[in-house]
Amino acid sequence: IAKRSMARSIKARALPHRVKPLILAGVLIICFICFLNFFSNNFTSILQASNNVFITGRSKYSPKRCPFKLSFYVYDDLPQEFTTDIEQHFTNQTMLQSGNWDDLHTEHTFVQLFRSSPCRTDDASRADIFVVPYMHLSDCMITSTLHGGYGPGCRQINPEKMQRLFDYLGGKEAYTSHSERHLFLTMYNDFMMRKEMTELPLRIMSSPQDHYRPGYIVVPLANLSPEFQPSKLLNQSDDWWTRPRKYAFSAYYGGMNPKMNRKQPRRFRNYFFDSLDKREKLQKQQQRMMENNKTATGFQGYSFDPPKNKEKLQKQQQQKMSNNTATNTTAATLGGMPYATGFLEKSRTNKTVDAYDAYQNSIFCPILPGDMPFARRVFDVIFHGCLPVFMKWPSKNGEGKSWHVPHGHEVK
Repeated sequence: IAKRSMARSIKARALPHRVKPLILAGVLIICFICFLNFFSNNFTSILQASNNVFITGRSKYSPKRCPFKLSFYVYDDLPQEFTTDIEQHFTNQTMLQSGNWDDLHTEHTFVQLFRSSPCRTDDASRADIFVVPYMHLSDCMITSTLHGGYGPGCRQINPEKMQRLFDYLGGKEAYTSHSERHLFLTMYNDFMMRKEMTELPLRIMSSPQDHYRPGYIVVPLANLSPEFQPSKLLNQSDDWWTRPRKYAFSAYYGGMNPKMNRKQPRRFRNYFFDSLDKREKLQKQQQRMMENNKTATGFQGYSFDPPKNKEKLQKQQQQKMSNNTATNTTAATLGGMPYATGFLEKSRTNKTVDAYDAYQNSIFCPILPGDMPFARRVFDVIFHGCLPVFMKWPSKNGEGKSWHVPHGHEVK
């Protein structure tokens, strides 16, 4: 009896040790269920937040949903000579050999945006706009690099190729019914493109051009550098935009175009730099005159032997001027601040300075004429926090203003 009662007592005391793991397991299960419920709710919120990455004005929208009442169809079945044969050069050395053409990169960027846009439809019957992903400028530039020669009218592309493009489109019901709603990429001056591309009703183009009419979609040139992307610029603080500057202004430009005559638009760059040279010489002369006047004033009032002192004074002045000419490294100033200028091949004021660094440390940046009216420099200087300064001339029609050349393209 004693053994039985002792065994029962031991069994009774051991019972809680068996119950405790069960209780603990139950608590863990309950906690895990609560965690899953909490995580699922928050994970849904995280996904919703991550989808709202596109911002337009005050509204946010998902990249999977088109924010506009617009749909477009992209001709992905365009013949290879108008798509793949051209686009493959953006992944090899041909583009580097032909130069870093901003127009080409802009064309390529637009093609990729159209292909990946949530506003795209695969049903041509539902499309408002029909995109023809033929990069005409890229074709002109790459063909000129591979086969030599590039000139007005893009003559290196033969008319038969252009005819094949429009024959292909002519076989599409959408083109025969809605040719006016077909969008083409024409990212260069009309003077340098095939005539077939300049007479299209709906075009994406750089600005400004010789003429405007309804259906011209004007865009800036793209800069693919990371520091120029909107996400980077939007994160810049107010202190960055209003920070103190080192230079009053900076102007860095390429030299004259050897393929153009002496009356080319770039000549105004030489006029600008020549005027700066004259101004710098005048400042140096005025500085020397002030120093010489101070030196001469210091010898006035002496009572001993004027002829000898006069000769000594002249020698001192000549020595002073000689020393100034040899050692004066002080840059000319504007408003009490130095400025940085030069041709991109060789800086006039500092051979080691970088053009972008100079823009970032300048208050003003003159926009001087180039070969074409449009220029990426306008956006480069703005994105570096520098105020662009435009030249102003009467425009071609005499009614507006031109920033390119006298009687040139009107600014729009």
